[in-house]
Amino acid sequence: SGQKLRDLKTAAKDLINIVLLNENGNSRIALVPFSEAINIDSNWAAEVVSNGPQWIDVGSGKKKKVRYYLDPQCATERTGPDAFTDAAPNGQNKLGKFYSTDGQCMPKSGSVIPLSQDKDMLKNAIDRYQASGNTAGHLGTAWAWYMLSPNWAQRVPPSSRPGSYGEQGLRKVAILMTDGEYNQEYDGGLAGSSPNGSSTQQARALCANMKATGITVYTVGFQLPRNGESVTTLQQCATDDSHFYNAGNGD
Repeated sequence: SGQKLRDLKTAAKDLINIVLLNENGNSRIALVPFSEAINIDSNWAAEVVSNGPQWIDVGSGKKKKVRYYLDPQCATERTGPDAFTDAAPNGQNKLGKFYSTDGQCMPKSGSVIPLSQDKDMLKNAIDRYQASGNTAGHLGTAWAWYMLSPNWAQRVPPSSRPGSYGEQGLRKVAILMTDGEYNQEYDGGLAGSSPNGSSTQQARALCANMKATGITVYTVGFQLPRNGESVTTLQQCATDDSHFYNAGNGD
């Protein structure tokens, strides 16, 4: 929060100005804000997120039951054989649903924006970001891949559809940016454990598979904890050592 978040926003908007330098160019940028989940907030959310009851009660015995409400436009991790792939979400392999005590997705201040050339719209979206919730970095990693994946082309508006892997003259680049540890994995049954492993483990698996498709991955850490795992995670996620940046200050 505070100056740290302002620095992150400035860096992201600088990048938009660089990548979309030519107003008539072919470059496009997608935005994937994340905290505890991924806010889709669009009419195609139902196509990619699994459905469920409007609420569930958790607790038994002497433990007071707590009611959790569904947000149908909020996504968590996918489980099963396609958990760490960019397979199109169809039928049984849709992404996990999200329940919370207030039925509102986290992050509340930002939703996924598929590939776009609209600089003002992208920068205005970044300006609205607020810090909230914990850090499910693996979800940001997965959705960065989805927004670049031709397998997801039918799930986004026509102007946002990514090109094919290996297309001549086309570069696919993911830039992963965080200021903290990946510390939030999701349990769809709210039973206290994640079937996919920790957020860190999931992020590393997703990065390895994303890079195998030919996507270039840059990673940026900002004032990361000294004794945490985030530095190693970002180093492993990057295409190579030259694609990892560990920034100690806003400049």
